[in-house]
Amino acid sequence: MIRNIDDLCELVNEALSLEPGTIQPQSDSDSIKEWDSLGHLSVLVAIDEKANGAAREVTELSETMSVQGLYQILTRYQIILR
Repeated sequence: MIRNIDDLCELVNEALSLEPGTIQPQSDSDSIKEWDSLGHLSVLVAIDEKANGAAREVTELSETMSVQGLYQILTRYQIILR
């Protein structure tokens, strides 16, 4: 379950196989070289698995290349409850 932005950071960190703590709330694909198109697919799959398939239909996630953007979308669709 993704409960907050810190959980999301940890999930993105793991999906991209980075050292613990590399991903921060302000991280995006411009600041993390591993967050390329293939890395983004890994992030999306990891989010969907943690959300038990609830993120699969949220098309905006595929266009968002930042932790903050992902968090806002996941919150809007109530996949992360504030």
